Amino acid sequence: MTEMEIDMSLFTSGEEQHTKSNCVNDEQEFIDKSRDVYQRTTWDKLHMSIVYLLCKVNGINIGTVKKELLKQNILRGQNLFCNFIIQAQLTSCSNDTHVYATLVAVINLVFPEIGELVLNRIIMKFKCAFFQYEETDALASAVFIGHLINHNVADEKLAVELLTLLLKEPSIFSIEIAIAFLEICSKRVSEVFKMYLNNIFDTIHSLLDDEQLDEEVCNVLSLRLSVLYENGFKFKHLDLLPTNDCQITHFSTFDSIVDDTLIKIEYEYDPEFETNEKLYKMLVSQFQEDDDEEDDDEEDDDEEENGFESVNKFYNQYDGEKKLIGMIKYINDIGKDINMISLRNICLREVINLIVDTPMDYKKYLKEFILPDQEMEFCFMILDCCCERRTYKDNFGLLAKKYKLFFDLMEIMFIHCFVTSYNFDIQKSYNTAKFFAHIIKIGLIPYKFISIIEDKSNCPNEDYAKILHQEIHKTLYHNNCK
Repeated sequence: MTEMEIDMSLFTSGEEQHTKSNCVNDEQEFIDKSRDVYQRTTWDKLHMSIVYLLCKVNGINIGTVKKELLKQNILRGQNLFCNFIIQAQLTSCSNDTHVYATLVAVINLVFPEIGELVLNRIIMKFKCAFFQYEETDALASAVFIGHLINHNVADEKLAVELLTLLLKEPSIFSIEIAIAFLEICSKRVSEVFKMYLNNIFDTIHSLLDDEQLDEEVCNVLSLRLSVLYENGFKFKHLDLLPTNDCQITHFSTFDSIVDDTLIKIEYEYDPEFETNEKLYKMLVSQFQEDDDEEDDDEEDDDEEENGFESVNKFYNQYDGEKKLIGMIKYINDIGKDINMISLRNICLREVINLIVDTPMDYKKYLKEFILPDQEMEFCFMILDCCCERRTYKDNFGLLAKKYKLFFDLMEIMFIHCFVTSYNFDIQKSYNTAKFFAHIIKIGLIPYKFISIIEDKSNCPNEDYAKILHQEIHKTLYHNNCK
């Protein structure tokens, strides 16, 4: 290649470079699938996808989240899925538990071993929290178990065991959990253990009449119990999954599971990686084909019944699902252009540093450098410039807000740094943590995403998780004091 040809390559359009880069990476992915570096990359993307989808799941997009999870080889990441869905549920204050339980139920239809794993872990979580008097975690875990019983993932006998445990040595703490649990699944339990449930109600009423307990608290709990009984044990939340006779029920009990808290979600090299990937695709392909046919039939029936209203609702839902799928594609595309150095990127980096260091407005120049579909690359470039400094400057966070970057891209970048933090040194850990703490403070990342760092054992770099947690706490505390 001549010198002139080399110079001209610097000015190749972004679209051409992106195409060339994709071709090169496609070839590398085909060649390197058995290598550790490729498997590490796919593991990181699997980690990111699972965390992002669990942070974004709701009652509307749950079908799309299920399909995207099944594309990600969730069997390989079953411990990731289990740890993060339990962590997300515990930090949601039980508000979204019915959504998480529904997601577990639909995954259980395809991979019952994953449904059983989640059930066993949440039972162990409840036992630990209950015996250590951690009221919040015990209550959230009991509610999760209740919803899994509603979805027939867990057997009703588990409810009997849980209520028996709660009322063995009754207290306000255990009675409140028992009532919250009954508000969720007493309808389901009454269908199988009606006499036992009536006895439970009588027992709780007699306990609440005890003069030694707080009268005001007892009155509130008695009212909740009476309302529940008068309403015929109606569900507290609408089930998002229709009754399915093919659901696989697990008969886990409090005595049948063992403590597995030592299991960590770490990357492991798989010598049979390609074979296992092909087997996984074969497992889910038939299920997805059948599922797509059912979805088409349901959509046709809904449109005939509800007319234009149903059509509008369908298209609004479709737009939200389409956006979620687009964000997952961003995750899969991360790193494809990481080795591509062009004159445009060099200039863009200089422009970012100029904006941060001077009061001048370079907005009109910045727009000329950001090409379509390169917003994610620009976000990472801001973070790279931030990490090159000795100390963090607030202008980096303000720059992200000033130019109205997509909030979803900041969320993806937050998860990406969390997942790949095993590469961070102390300096990068501090600057990155300060950047995201500032981003969260100014509202570019919702507080819900912070739930993924509540359990530091979920992070590949515990030092980064600790620093990030401290910076977020310090930033939010300082903000509240003002």
